[in-house]
Amino acid sequence: MPSKLIILLLFLLPSFSLSQTKIEKIEIEGNSFLDDDEILNYFVSKKDQFLNILQLDADLKSIRTVYKNNGFLFIEINQPEIIYNTDSTYAGIKIKINENERVSIGEIIFSGNKVITTNELLSVMNSKKNGILENSDLNNDLNLILKLYEEKGYPFVKAKIEDISVNKTNEKNFISIKISIVENSRLKINEIKITGNEITNKNVIDREVRINKDSTVTMETLENIKYRLERLGIFSSVSLPKVYINKNSGKTGLLIEVKEGNANTFDGILGYVPPANESETGYFTGLVNLSFKNIFGTGRKLDLKYQQEVRETQELEFRYLEPYFFSFPFNISFDFLQRIQDSTYTRRRINLKADYNLTDK
Repeated sequence: MPSKLIILLLFLLPSFSLSQTKIEKIEIEGNSFLDDDEILNYFVSKKDQFLNILQLDADLKSIRTVYKNNGFLFIEINQPEIIYNTDSTYAGIKIKINENERVSIGEIIFSGNKVITTNELLSVMNSKKNGILENSDLNNDLNLILKLYEEKGYPFVKAKIEDISVNKTNEKNFISIKISIVENSRLKINEIKITGNEITNKNVIDREVRINKDSTVTMETLENIKYRLERLGIFSSVSLPKVYINKNSGKTGLLIEVKEGNANTFDGILGYVPPANESETGYFTGLVNLSFKNIFGTGRKLDLKYQQEVRETQELEFRYLEPYFFSFPFNISFDFLQRIQDSTYTRRRINLKADYNLTDK
């Protein structure tokens, strides 16, 4: 039994001493693209910290990733050399790197693009020939390509990376990127469906949509429709319009989903001031606000305000908005304010204003 215990202790001793070993220094050899400090900044393992072999392996993987993201696809990092001192309390680490050739983008090949030329597609991409391939740039490039198609009326184009390979010519490696595009057809809106407008008249929404039959749409068009409907202030929510295809008729339509808000509001407070003596009469004080944001579902607005602070002072305010005056894209607003004070002073204000939107927003 004692002999077995001694053997077990001897077996555990190396791992115990290793866990107590601290890093004396980390030396890097063979690197030129990144200097020593830049490389060590990516390391979790640091000088005077305890040596952890698993963490050291993870640090080396991080460095490989950094180099590959910068075009060094054939980076070689040798197994680190660990040199212990006499009692294994400290250890030095030597890491040898062979960066090898830096590989750049040699060609970007498109397939399936007919509406937009290859040169146009290349012009919007961040990834360029002779540049370094970065995954984040490439993903963003696909979004830029889709945006370009949307601007030209093709919102349902699909673009994907078909292949990324390393080829060799004249003893030099280069990256070849193949991008496939499915353009689909240019969508024209044949019909518009509106849901959720329980009070609001359909023509109120139609005039904000501003799409004629056989019009094409882009993502910007859909976002502008949503913005204009929200600006009316009569809906609690407006979804981004959806494009659909009717399987039976083959027609392309636009689905607009809205949710009615609280069109009418009332708030106020009233008080009564009794007479101070028999020769006076009592009077009411307070504040009353009435707001009608969507009169009879037409989008017309009416606001009324009445306020009396003391017997001698009272204020009456009236505001009215007529949207699309005589079906023209003009909003006519009228407001009236009257303030009576001390029975000797009366102030009145009358405003008439017309608004016209010069842009889609």
